[in-house]
Amino acid sequence: MIDGHHPKRKGTQTPWAGQEISIGEVLKAEPYHQVFDTNTAVMLVIEPDSGLIVEANQAACQFYGYDASTLTQMYIHQIDNLSEVEVRQEMENAKTLRKKRFEFHHRLASGEIRDVEVYSGPIETQAGTLLYSIIHDITERKQIENALRESEELYRQLFEAESDAVVLIENDTGRILEANSAAVALYGYTREELLSMKNTDVSAEPEETRRITITTPIVAENVVPVLLRWHHKKNGTVFPVEITGRFFHWKGRDVHIAAIRDITPRKEAEEKILEQQKQLEAANARLEALVVKDPLTDLFNRRAFNVRLTAEISHAIRYWCPLSLIIIDIDHFKIYNDTYGHPAGDEILALLGQLLVRHTRETDFAARYGGEEFVLILPDTGVQGAIKFAERCRMAIEQAEWPRRNITASFGITTLEPDSPPRIELQLVTEADQALYHSKKTGRNRVTHALSLQP
Repeated sequence: MIDGHHPKRKGTQTPWAGQEISIGEVLKAEPYHQVFDTNTAVMLVIEPDSGLIVEANQAACQFYGYDASTLTQMYIHQIDNLSEVEVRQEMENAKTLRKKRFEFHHRLASGEIRDVEVYSGPIETQAGTLLYSIIHDITERKQIENALRESEELYRQLFEAESDAVVLIENDTGRILEANSAAVALYGYTREELLSMKNTDVSAEPEETRRITITTPIVAENVVPVLLRWHHKKNGTVFPVEITGRFFHWKGRDVHIAAIRDITPRKEAEEKILEQQKQLEAANARLEALVVKDPLTDLFNRRAFNVRLTAEISHAIRYWCPLSLIIIDIDHFKIYNDTYGHPAGDEILALLGQLLVRHTRETDFAARYGGEEFVLILPDTGVQGAIKFAERCRMAIEQAEWPRRNITASFGITTLEPDSPPRIELQLVTEADQALYHSKKTGRNRVTHALSLQP
């Protein structure tokens, strides 16, 4: 629990390419800077478990009246009128996508309470899940809704003052009964033109608009949020809108008042953030591959081999199935390097890696062990199967067309049979290595199984 004291804020860190990169640095970097920090919409990034405000853009600082260093030391329950427990519950709803839209009362630095509409959802970072929240000040809209119940004249004044497009619609027909100046500016029609139209006339999805208009019941406090709908202007431009509709009885008929906001900038920002998220995920995947892949051959490296061998031994013992290990060494590779140079030697290593991949099954595991040595893990493969497989590979290497001169390789094999004594990774590698040594000692370009060396 947070007891009201502010612990020293820990930076949200993302391990990437050996450096520590904070979520703040990512958001402040281009193009995140353009999307997040300079956006006119109020935006916060929140750590959902504690409620710590991790990042706040300039619009958020201006709205709440705190500087960035102060705001990012605060917890969201310190500006929300809900209790800490209630705030935690709503963060969990946002994190698990049970809810995306929320309405809260937020407290500014001045002490003023503002009604806000919050769209919040999870974003994944190397540091974990954070909540990305876009906050709109809807105080005026709430005042309009309250005024509608109190005074039609006051409603008219606020109706016209609302910055969002607001229209009053008859449910049965969809006819637009009232429209404010913002609606006139948004759609490009005159007020008289709008009052002669139906709500389906400005919708790019008229059937869905008609369905919601007709089927939504009239009950107390019946607010219907529509997070995304596509409308069109008089000039034909199609654009995304967010609609909040309140359904009620007015002058003996069923109507609803719809507050309509053009969300083109927000959609563009969300799309850019999504694209950057995908790019980050792709970059992280490439970095992860670098940790386990050999860059020259594109096979797995020795580190990955050690992890896989441990897992395969456990699987073989648990499920009582054979497991074979093969070590391959290119014959006279030092002479090849000394004769043709190391770039030529690297070419041979890469080509051999490709050959081994072509001859292995999907369940097999090929890795570069080091230098000119390669290793193969063959699950569910006994002694005879491993010998036959190694012979096929040996012949394929011998018969392949290589640049400059022919290449051969020596093979050492060991097998963990279900009825053989359990051995650890080092024992299997040692047995295969001894078998390889025997192949090289007895003439190279041959296959030796460790069983043949037993007295």
